[in-house]
Amino acid sequence: MNQQSTVDHALMMMGKYPAALQHRGGFGYTPLHVECMNQCRSRVIKKCIEFYPEGLAQADEDGYLPLHRLLENPRSTLELALLMIEKNLGALQQPTANGCLPLHLECQNQCRSSLISKCVEAFAESLSWADTDGNLPLHILLWKTSSIEEDAILMIEQYPQALGCQNSRSELPLHIESMIRSRSSIITKCIELYPTALELVDDLGYLPLHALLSSPFSSLEDALMMMEKYPAALQHQNHQGELPLHLECKHRQRVAVVHRCIERNVSSVNAKDSRYRSPLSILLAKISYHIEDHIFSYLPLISVLVKACPGTMASLILDPPQENAGLLTNERTRHILLNLVPDELLSPVLCQEKKEMNWQARLPLIYTSVALSSGSNVASRYAMCKGNALEGYMLRHIVSYL
Repeated sequence: MNQQSTVDHALMMMGKYPAALQHRGGFGYTPLHVECMNQCRSRVIKKCIEFYPEGLAQADEDGYLPLHRLLENPRSTLELALLMIEKNLGALQQPTANGCLPLHLECQNQCRSSLISKCVEAFAESLSWADTDGNLPLHILLWKTSSIEEDAILMIEQYPQALGCQNSRSELPLHIESMIRSRSSIITKCIELYPTALELVDDLGYLPLHALLSSPFSSLEDALMMMEKYPAALQHQNHQGELPLHLECKHRQRVAVVHRCIERNVSSVNAKDSRYRSPLSILLAKISYHIEDHIFSYLPLISVLVKACPGTMASLILDPPQENAGLLTNERTRHILLNLVPDELLSPVLCQEKKEMNWQARLPLIYTSVALSSGSNVASRYAMCKGNALEGYMLRHIVSYL
């Protein structure tokens, strides 16, 4: 039986016995609820409304009107949603048992701009309505990765007080945007209208800066801007004991951010998280799985951390924790990192090891030192060189920098 025939059968049954549309089945569902939750066939829904328009105002046991169920269904069309709103405008003010208005559900699911605009235009108070988890529509919209930037800006401009509202997890809209999408225009608008947001923590102990540095999408400019506007954030540890410097070393490894963290809070280099890891230990663990290919691309960042506190690297080399063991027991990378530490900070055993490096082992170290001291990024080119031509390649570039 094809879809057209099943639609025809449904319409025939309504015509023969329209009183069926008033009957409630399990969980308080009317036939209109069931159709909105499942196949969402346009002709069937329109005929339900034609025969029994009162059904649009009937809620099931969870407080859901047919419109709520429709907006949760990925099969629903914009045409049907607008029709149901037109026929029962009061539905936009009706919350479900968990406090969700139709605007919450649209933000959580399909995020259609025209429908969001319609909900806001017809019932602007919905922007200030929190569900049972304390989420305003703006919180939910920002969690949705498919949300449109213009819709978020519209909500903020229509109800800027939302920027100061924390949900049940103590998240502000700025926390959510920083963590999920990190769109600069929204972050800037949040801080411009509610700068105090930079000082508030969520239930994980995250400031917005912590959230931003954990995001794969954050821009360097936004990170530096947050640090500039609220430098005290650089001294704040989340509930895992992580400072912003720990998070940057774990997630994005941007030299400019690391440098700014150390510049504003030099003690952060030696700070330990709840697993007793320093930022340098976290960084070395990050690259342990890419020893031969990526070590040189990370050297500028490693050098910034070692320069701020060379004793930390010396301690790690002498007694490497488990997560750094692979990197620090690899002869070539161990020698490269050992060369970054001044001799006076090394134990006699490590000093002797450094002196015993043969010429072939020391070539990468000389090359690295010259490149780093020149301020260039040439050291990262080493990672691209393989085979017997390696030493000749490095010697040519060493000479060019001397």
